[in-house]
Amino acid sequence: MRLTMLAIIFALMLTLINAYMYRRNEKFATAHDYSALQLNQTRMTHYEWDAFIWREIGAIAITIVLFGGIQVFAGSSTHDRK
Repeated sequence: MRLTMLAIIFALMLTLINAYMYRRNEKFATAHDYSALQLNQTRMTHYEWDAFIWREIGAIAITIVLFGGIQVFAGSSTHDRK
């Protein structure tokens, strides 16, 4: 139970970092959007959203691998504790 809670907290921390990165990249794209290049703004925002989704999938995969590995190496000793 404790390991599951730690995994959820870890995944939420990665999501928070991902949201911060998305916001920072979106502001960067907006700051570099000159009037002659405004046609690229929609495309840039779309690429940032795609990057956000892939980073989120990666965060879930990292969480599963990390905490799954901990569970495997810990073995059944974590299940026997009461």
